[in-house]
Formats: sequence, structure tokens, C-alpha cells
Amino acid sequence: MKQNDPVETVEQFISYINAGRVEDVLSFYEETATFVAEPGVVVSGKQAIGEAFSQLVAMNPTLTSTAHEIIQSEDIALYCTQWEMTFIDPDGKSMTQKGVSSDVLRRQGDGRWLIAIDNPFGPEIIK
Repeated sequence: MKQNDPVETVEQFISYINAGRVEDVLSFYEETATFVAEPGVVVSGKQAIGEAFSQLVAMNPTLTSTAHEIIQSEDIALYCTQWEMTFIDPDGKSMTQKGVSSDVLRRQGDGRWLIAIDNPFGPEIIK
């Protein structure tokens, strides 16, 4: 499905996370994309990102975006969002996590927006 703008891209991306569809989640990343799996753990490339998302979807997450802001310059967009995720931890306990994400998306030649840098921890990566 062609995404018309960064907001639509992220909305579809979130729906695939919530559905546990890792392969579809990966279709929203550039081949050499970078993902902050957790503060201090940065992975690059679709294979490594897929491994990180496989662990995430195993926790049956429900992710929602509660607010967002976009700064766009031609074919590059900075997408910042407040998010909340509920999930089941390895002990079977329901947990909720909140954060502020900062992601860089790039419009491709075919008009789709793909994620180049995905940082779901925003400024929390600064230690």
C-alpha cells in the first residue's frame, strides 16, 4: 500500500506492530535503516531490525500514538510522537510503557515514505 505522507506511514506501521506482522513492519524500513532497540543498543539493516521486532511482538504489544509533530523538508521528515504501549512481560504480567519517539523518514522514488532512523526512546538515549 502506498503511503501518502509520514503520518499515514506511521499509522500503518503501528497497525502492523499491533497485529504482530513483523514482515509487514519491516516493509516500512529502508534497507540500511537504523533502529534503537533500547538505549545503548542500536541495530542496522532489516535483518537485525526484524530480530528486535520479533522479540517485541512476542510480548503481544498494543501500541498507540497519543500525539505527534512533523517537521518536513522536501523528501525528509522528522516525526516525533508520544506513545504508549501495553504488553505482556516474560513473567506473564501486563505492563505499560510510555515514551517520546523521534524518527527520520525519507520519501522514496515511488512516493512511499520509509523509515531511515527509528528512535522510540527520543532523548532518553542520552546518558
